[in-house]
This record gives sequence, C-alpha cells and structure tokens, in this order.
Amino acid sequence: MPLYIDSPDYFALGLTNYADDGYQKNGTVKIGGYERTAYCWESLFRPDLAGVPVGSTITAVTIEVVLNNDGAGGPFTLQVHEQDKGSWADSSPEPSWGENPNNDSTAAWPTALSSVSAARNGTRTIPTSANLVDWLQDVLDGVTTNNGLVLSWYSSYYDWLCAVTGVTVNITYTAPAGYGNKVHGIDSADIGKINGVDTEDIDKVNGA
Repeated sequence: MPLYIDSPDYFALGLTNYADDGYQKNGTVKIGGYERTAYCWESLFRPDLAGVPVGSTITAVTIEVVLNNDGAGGPFTLQVHEQDKGSWADSSPEPSWGENPNNDSTAAWPTALSSVSAARNGTRTIPTSANLVDWLQDVLDGVTTNNGLVLSWYSSYYDWLCAVTGVTVNITYTAPAGYGNKVHGIDSADIGKINGVDTEDIDKVNGA
C-alpha cells in the first residue's frame, strides 16, 4: 500500500512558551511541565494530506517525534490529541482562541488519539490507532476540519521539559479503485484521445 510522508511545521502552544521565549516554531518548541497549568508546554501541528488521493482509505498513521533533552526525569507518556478549540493560521500560529488554552482544567484536550511511553532523547514513534486513523480519514473526507493535532508530555515538575526537534507523519493508505491507471487524474486509456475521440480516428470523416 502507498505511504505518504509529511513533515509539518510545528508551533509552541501555551502561555509559558510565549512568555519565556516569544514566537516559537519547529526546532525551538518545548513540551512538558505540569498538566493543565500555566507551566504547561505543548506543541501544535497540522498534518498535510495533499499527497493522499481523495477517496483513499487510510489504513495506518504513525507520528515520529524527535526529542532532545538531557535533563532528569522520565520516561513519560507522549500523547497526541485532536485540537478542538478553533481555527488558526500557519502564518500566525498564536491562535485567536487564546495563547494559553491549556491553562484550564475544564478546557482539557479530548482523550488522546494515541500515545507512547517515551524517554527524553531520540526519535519516539506514536503508534497507529483506530482513533488516529479515523480522525485523519474524516479530515480527508471533509467530515472534520483540519484544525491540527497537539503533542503533550506531562511530568511531575514544571521544569521537566523536552525540546521537539522534528515531527513526521506517516500515512499508509489504499487508493481508490482505478487511481493507479491515471496520469495527472486522466485515465491512461484516454491519453490518446482528443475530446474523447481516439487520435487514430482524427483523420477519418464520419468514420470513413
């Protein structure tokens, strides 16, 4: 089955991220700290499904996260959640719905779509799950708006943090029937036709 690999930009999410370091993107993003507090670091990213043909069936999704920190503590549970607070723009990733949506126990993210026990260093793979596949499938089918996913990694101390230095989304899918016989969306059987007429018939008049 085909595999589509996406390496999206990822952004800091949480008041502490902004207050300490200002705008953060990609290699400068941290996760960790206390859950549901002002000292809570999380990361927001939006998977790009442009390389997955419309009508495909997604069969598996894994997320590789590169962590880089030599501090104490761990392992912890690295989780991925659906971001359900509102829309945001890649060009202005500080969401209009608030710079610290995680600082509120009543505004917790939905139950994790998938998770993995992770140490503080190296590449950790969040495994595929039915919930993660269902979310991506709904996005592909236009049932769900792609408002992104959130990475969280909660610890027992506010200063137990990790730097995120890479995010890769691996999407395995089955293309719709007949898709492999198309070139730029055109059936290969029609490549030699002009306005639906075989080119070999162009020199004929009324079939003569």
